[in-house]
Amino acid sequence: MNNKICIVTGASSGIGQQIALALHQQGAYVIMIDIVSPYETIAAMVSIGPKRFEAHLADLSSQRDVLRVATTLCQAHPVIDVLVNNAGRHIVERETSVDGYEMNFALNSLGSSTFTLRMLESLKRATSARIINIASEAHRFPGRYNFEDINTEQESMLYAYGKSKFAVILFSKALARELENTSITVNAVCPGLVSTQIFSNFLPPWLARLFMSITFLGLMSTAKQGASLPIQLCCDDRYEEVTGKFFGSHSVLQYLAEHKKTNCRHSQEALFDFFHDVINLPSVRMNHEK
Repeated sequence: MNNKICIVTGASSGIGQQIALALHQQGAYVIMIDIVSPYETIAAMVSIGPKRFEAHLADLSSQRDVLRVATTLCQAHPVIDVLVNNAGRHIVERETSVDGYEMNFALNSLGSSTFTLRMLESLKRATSARIINIASEAHRFPGRYNFEDINTEQESMLYAYGKSKFAVILFSKALARELENTSITVNAVCPGLVSTQIFSNFLPPWLARLFMSITFLGLMSTAKQGASLPIQLCCDDRYEEVTGKFFGSHSVLQYLAEHKKTNCRHSQEALFDFFHDVINLPSVRMNHEK
């Protein structure tokens, strides 16, 4: 990874922090994007060695911020080698983004996808670029993607997070197909049941503490363990030509395939077109003939 330019979103804590630290430790130049300053991550990087990083504040649930930070990075870094879309939240009480979208969708799906599309030109200039999208086993919960209720106004909010991660997988597969004749690979990965703030958000406090206290049983992973497979997808030569896949990393759940409805070409293309329409990029089109 020496001197490769890597972007990691949501790098201030949890899995994103561990991915950023591992890439930096392996010699990469790491660009961190978060809504808060990644002080702890920066301090750890400084202790490792020379300064090979930069940090940008951005709310990726806001399309204005997505455009601003993507424009800044494309101008400063004409070539990007790795993009890890890790930033995300699990919200159970209704919350709306500045653009009027339900917040799970706005950040986990729309923000990460439109940011990726805006970074494509820099990624295409790399000899071999990789896009890794952090998904979740929660994509199984809704069991489908309801395009008639993107903002989860008719369905229970219990579906919102799972829907947003279902969308991550749909988009990853659609983009991989769109980029199949380029040097860019795109994959989605579930880091497993990880004892981070996202996991604790949807459990009663006492139950969250219980789960986090029994990581030694293998039911839960630490953030470092959860980051292991995403890091391999960034760095390992075995994945250099692997694209359009979903990977699970939990000791048990890794043997489960993604929900079969994430393979629906119609849903993939419909969501890709929706994201394309949001940012109105005429140079990025879904090739329906493939």
